[in-house]
Amino acid sequence: LGELPPNWSESSSVPLAEATVEVIVSIYTNSTSTSIQALVFPHILQVFGAAMMTKFCSYQSSLWKLSVRALLDVLFIGLSALNKEKSTTVVHVWRNLAHISEDFLLLQTRSQVPNLSAEQSQVDERLDVEVVEALGRSLVEAGQDVPPDVIGRVIGVLLESTKLSCSSREMVAAASFRTLFALCSSAPPNISENRAESRSELQNFRKLLASETAPPVLQRCGQVISEFVHEDRQSGLCPVARWRLNELSLVLELLSRAEIDESVLPSTSKTNGRVGSLVSVGPFCQKRHLLVLFPLLCDLITTRQESIKGLLKGLLHSIAATLYLE
Repeated sequence: LGELPPNWSESSSVPLAEATVEVIVSIYTNSTSTSIQALVFPHILQVFGAAMMTKFCSYQSSLWKLSVRALLDVLFIGLSALNKEKSTTVVHVWRNLAHISEDFLLLQTRSQVPNLSAEQSQVDERLDVEVVEALGRSLVEAGQDVPPDVIGRVIGVLLESTKLSCSSREMVAAASFRTLFALCSSAPPNISENRAESRSELQNFRKLLASETAPPVLQRCGQVISEFVHEDRQSGLCPVARWRLNELSLVLELLSRAEIDESVLPSTSKTNGRVGSLVSVGPFCQKRHLLVLFPLLCDLITTRQESIKGLLKGLLHSIAATLYLE
């Protein structure tokens, strides 16, 4: 798009650009040639990614919203086409996708976005949430197409996005937490019949993905717990910030529901005290992540928040069951 003039959003080129986005999507999604879809997708990704960033210089224009929707419409078609054609551009595409997602979700100049009403903010956040969810889903379905450095970068973007609750973007933070826990899951992947890889190859990739995701996710959960405990103890009779209470509640719920292969978690040598010696209980434990966080969970026992007490009780019962104590 190049440098945009100051009054770009008011120029006659905006309707043309918006119409062009819609035409591109229509032609691309209706194409029956996988080879053509694979060939042009890198260019479409680059164009739509640039158009999405007009949000931060021309928020009132609808071009950036149309471009987000357009990218979501063509993303899985394009990635699937690249996989089928075994295109050599797939690594470049993934690096570009990670870059676009990082800039769109985490750009520091978001302050240029005007003050929005509560309703406008929700609409804005829902688009961000769709980007987060699409990023996680595309990573799960990508198989061995994704280079290790890109996996790390995407996980890093999602981890940073979990910290947005304090910036009044709780929906985005919550979606990022859910997406990260899905990447950690030991559940078998849903495999398309059109995938080029075998089931075993995709399962191996899923395990690799979980091993890259689980340790930093547990570290982030530990940080959430520690920050809540500190604020709860310092607040006296004052209530804890609503967003922090919601953040911890979500983390505890996700920890309770999560089933994570113990082989992708930190080794017992990295856990604390006697808990470390109990971590490998049983031939296969999908709740071991709770043992890794056990010392921090104990710090929550003194909280005055009734909603947290109920969630904590459930987690402690899960830990007892994992250790065959009930």
